[in-house]
Amino acid sequence: MVHYILMETLRPKDKKAKILDIAFKLFRKHGYHGTGLNKILQLSNTGKSQLYHYFDSKQDLTRHVLQAYAERILQETALFMNHIESLDEFEKLIDGSLKLVQTSNEICGCLVGSICAELATSDEIIRVEISHIFEKWKNLFSRGLTRLQAKGLLKAEADTEAIAEHFLITAQGAFLMAKANKDLSIVRKTFLQAIQYIKSYAST
Repeated sequence: MVHYILMETLRPKDKKAKILDIAFKLFRKHGYHGTGLNKILQLSNTGKSQLYHYFDSKQDLTRHVLQAYAERILQETALFMNHIESLDEFEKLIDGSLKLVQTSNEICGCLVGSICAELATSDEIIRVEISHIFEKWKNLFSRGLTRLQAKGLLKAEADTEAIAEHFLITAQGAFLMAKANKDLSIVRKTFLQAIQYIKSYAST
């Protein structure tokens, strides 16, 4: 079963990791614009000189948070897609995705999608970073689907890259809607529909 390992579950081993951990939690709950550097400094017990020793700016800190967050998600996705043996196994993604978008009793959505919604039109560096993350995420799904296709489980004419892109777009939409409506059932329902779409390409 896929369990997306979030940064909040890890114990920071050094000051830089502590700053990243606190920034991740604050960005996830309050967003980029709702999180001030002073709050990050306070909760991480860090001085400004220490912060700027590791990160050039709030933008640079955000980029590193996104990279660390994405690294864990991509590792989990790769592990799942490299070992999936049937289309039914895609349903295992549902529980992992519910863990991804929720912290305690609050629905926070996917950090990558949330930061994208805030900054994609105003910060080109962050937009490009997020675009690269989404591309890597899509490629992992695509390669897994191609492997299933090679095993004869998907039709030969199925466009695995397009299916993977559709799945990722659908997932991000579900995360955003669940956050807006404070309703986790949206994620489960939407993922089941997306999985049915994948199964529509199953070999008969």
